[in-house]
Amino acid sequence: MRGFTTPAGSFRIANKQRQSWSHEYKVWLRWASYFDTRRGLAIHAGEIRPGPASHGCVRVPAVFARQLYDAMAPGTAIVIR
Repeated sequence: MRGFTTPAGSFRIANKQRQSWSHEYKVWLRWASYFDTRRGLAIHAGEIRPGPASHGCVRVPAVFARQLYDAMAPGTAIVIR
């Protein structure tokens, strides 16, 4: 979506929630690992589409989101390119 690209850079997982409610977009974010709490950006389970479909988050298949959630503790460094 135009204007809602995922920011490139180095981040750390700030916090995690198995089920996180997005008040702004009125959707559940499953297996959410937040990396930018100021903008509410997370790696989370979501529908994978051929083109941009996010408001800045990183969407991954549900089974992979669970694996990432389990593997990344708060403080884990991530790089988005």
